Amino acid sequence: MSGAQLFVLTRLAEADSMGISELAARTATHQSSVSTVMERLRERGLVRAVAVAGDRRRRQVALTPRGRALLGRAPGVAQDRLIAAFGRLAAGEQRRLAELLGRWAGAIGAPPGAPTMLLEDEAPRRRR
Repeated sequence: MSGAQLFVLTRLAEADSMGISELAARTATHQSSVSTVMERLRERGLVRAVAVAGDRRRRQVALTPRGRALLGRAPGVAQDRLIAAFGRLAAGEQRRLAELLGRWAGAIGAPPGAPTMLLEDEAPRRRR
């Protein structure tokens, strides 16, 4: 299991179920990246789609018992430590770090646009 998949599972465990948009917000990640990770988790039987009460067209995702059991045995995720450490920086330090990381990403040739989820092994597939 990738670190990104474990991170999504930990955020999904914070509620009975949630939509992809909410999950993307809670992971500070683009919806397409979360969707890719969710598909992998669904294939492994760790999450399932659930109907939204009052709106059959909408779906949310929830942990399966298997996903909850796996999460209970899993170590803490690196993303939580990074987010907590970033939150302990002063606002000016956060801005400066974000600026420097943006410059660094450009210097190494990272493509512009939404990044992949941290610790995910491949970029999300583009829809045609």
